[in-house]
Amino acid sequence: MTYKNIVLALDIEDEPNTQNAVKQAVFLAKASGAMLHLLYVRHNMPQGDAQLLAANFDSEERDESHEALARIKTGLDLEPDRSTITSGRGPITYAVIEQAEKWEADLIIIGSHTPSIASKLFGSNASSITREAKVSVLVVRAIEHRAA
Repeated sequence: MTYKNIVLALDIEDEPNTQNAVKQAVFLAKASGAMLHLLYVRHNMPQGDAQLLAANFDSEERDESHEALARIKTGLDLEPDRSTITSGRGPITYAVIEQAEKWEADLIIIGSHTPSIASKLFGSNASSITREAKVSVLVVRAIEHRAA
């Protein structure tokens, strides 16, 4: 299968999952000649909590996430004009799906941990995106190291 637009939803604070998801996304983008859209969705802030933070918190957090995405983009084994970076804020599932629709994505790639008890009880972002997306979703697991 070939793809035209791939959305790579990243958690820039989770290095192992990010690395594995990036590898898969670059492989598929190169094989398909697709555009790769790197996306980081910042945690949704309830309105009341926003008032407790510094006035420039949102802009600083946005700038930091763009810098992190730019570093990832620079390290891609892909021509610079074949990838974009975007960060947003909001409920992760809906922000990812909204961006995928905006970019007319035909694949969403997400890095994910092995499911925990909490995610099995309450659900995870990866499972929500998989349920709600209108396009294929590839969930890439980080390699878990177990003690011998």
